[in-house]
Amino acid sequence: MDNLNNNYKIIISMLFSISYYAILCAYVNFTPNIDFKSVSYFSFGSILLVISQLIFNRVKITSIFYIFILTYIIFVFGRFFSVVFSDLLSLPMRVDNLKSLFSLLFMVNYQPTYEKITTIFLLTNGFVLFLFIGFLLSSTLYDKSEESNNNDIFDIAILKWAFYILFIFNFIKILKMIWLTYQQGYMALYASQSTGSFSIGTVHILFMVVFGLVTYKKSDYKSFLILFVIYSLLCGLTGARGGLVTGLLTSIYVYSKHNKVDVFKLIVMLVSTVLFMVLIFNLSSRAETSSVSSHGFIEKIIDFLYIQGNTLSIIGYSISGKVDYPPQAIYQAFLPLAFRIYILFHSNVEFYTANISAVTAYTANPEQYLAGYGLGSSIVSETFNIFAKTITTSLFISFFLGFFMGKAEAISKYNIIYWAALLSIIPNILFLSRSGYNDIFPALIYAVVFLYIIRFLFLLKNVIKKE
Repeated sequence: MDNLNNNYKIIISMLFSISYYAILCAYVNFTPNIDFKSVSYFSFGSILLVISQLIFNRVKITSIFYIFILTYIIFVFGRFFSVVFSDLLSLPMRVDNLKSLFSLLFMVNYQPTYEKITTIFLLTNGFVLFLFIGFLLSSTLYDKSEESNNNDIFDIAILKWAFYILFIFNFIKILKMIWLTYQQGYMALYASQSTGSFSIGTVHILFMVVFGLVTYKKSDYKSFLILFVIYSLLCGLTGARGGLVTGLLTSIYVYSKHNKVDVFKLIVMLVSTVLFMVLIFNLSSRAETSSVSSHGFIEKIIDFLYIQGNTLSIIGYSISGKVDYPPQAIYQAFLPLAFRIYILFHSNVEFYTANISAVTAYTANPEQYLAGYGLGSSIVSETFNIFAKTITTSLFISFFLGFFMGKAEAISKYNIIYWAALLSIIPNILFLSRSGYNDIFPALIYAVVFLYIIRFLFLLKNVIKKE
């Protein structure tokens, strides 16, 4: 009976979500001129609908999807939420027209056409709605009897020393980055980075894999989690908002695996994360050019949302047709070292075509890109550009991404390998609204390889021990 009731709830939520998206489509198609306040309130409504249906289906409040929604609000819907809050609180708005709401003024002056604005609006709202449908549907197809036989293979006594060594390595690296930021400013971090760094990136993935293995059991996780929180806070001191917010949200996710987290405790954790992020933002060099002129605390939060919501305009620029993404950048989005392999067989390959975000930034402004600036990317725009460049196909892909997210989370509760693999890319998943496939699939492939190497070594150790 419980399963039947749950299935009815899921069907109702799916119908609500699809119906709401149909309303958005009708609004765009049958309204002569949509306005910036209406699209902001409609987008605000999309998030409220998703959250209400997550509650209706009794999804755990620390589920990966709840946390993803928070980052989606900040980075994709930040401008919409800024307009809504400013309007409700009768505060000055950062924009007063539709085109300004969707325009990109950093690195390039991009003013989208009315047609592109409607595309961006439907794409960003539809993406989160169909991602939610896929996530919700995955729970009906998971059998809890899929228990793992791998959970006792890994020796935590050995793995903890591996974690400490990797933590020290990353700790030293972060201290160097903080010093570099202190001396030369935030942009020095990016100006000094080489494209496609193999060693640093793979060591970090290995660090996250081992972190996943040592935090699977409740008896072992606390000291490792504390060190990981310290590491995340230090990332924030470099001015890197991505590493900070995803690290702290990942910490909340790990904590919730072994502890009951009520709504009040979760709100305190999330508010603390956002406040620390606002603090770092205002202290970092990027704040100097952000035009933040407000003085009150509420105004600072609203300004913060608007500025971080710049991803909305980056999505618009990325799908505008002004950027041509070469095949090697697409390959790199899914396969590790794809760009390095590609240049072995092709000559005259430009260095900035190593990944999608680099192509976007270089096309927007070559001079600023070479100086270390960038626009980033988004899973929303990359899905659109890679798969047929239609909204319908994008929503279809977002459904499967949501299904994958939900399925992986469900299995990870009972399987240490899935838990470690998921945890190794959770920071990347949470930042997908501000990044792309290049941060997920190559990292996941590395993580799986590392996990099975570690598993093989422990199996070999057990065989030798028995002999």
